[in-house]
Amino acid sequence: MLSLCDEMESDYGFETARADVDELLAEASPRADLSRADLIVTTQFHSGEVQEIAVRAGRPWIAVSLRTDIYSEIARMLDSTAIYFIVTDDRHALKLDRIFRPVASAHGFRALVIGRGDIDRIPESAPTYISRAARARLTNRRLLARVMPEARTFSLASQRQILTLVVGANMATIEEEP
Repeated sequence: MLSLCDEMESDYGFETARADVDELLAEASPRADLSRADLIVTTQFHSGEVQEIAVRAGRPWIAVSLRTDIYSEIARMLDSTAIYFIVTDDRHALKLDRIFRPVASAHGFRALVIGRGDIDRIPESAPTYISRAARARLTNRRLLARVMPEARTFSLASQRQILTLVVGANMATIEEEP
């Protein structure tokens, strides 16, 4: 979720707020900040739930797709080596598990949650992916120094979709001015 917010802010100029889908679904009526949102953004993973939330709030929404080339490369590598993922919560670890467990061979997939997984035991040569939220909380500087920076996550189609929405909103504002 942090990656989506970061990219929406840095690449498209949105002010963002993170929200937990389960909490939003449990609320009797939409929160005030949600009702004022220009756009609600989610991944395809939560599109059904977010559509329901957006309709209740009367706000536009999109479900972005993520870059598949990253996942394809990881799946290819899982055939020959263990790959470690460092995340900040169990839900993220479970999502990654659902994505990669079917393609992970005996070498496999390993998701470690900061504070519960033994991150210091990751082999020096092991491919390791660290989520943005985990990077901010990670104290193992040696590990941070040896992993590649996180890549942008939005697919090209989603980048175009977001830019189209931004340009359309700006054009509508210009046309409304006297």
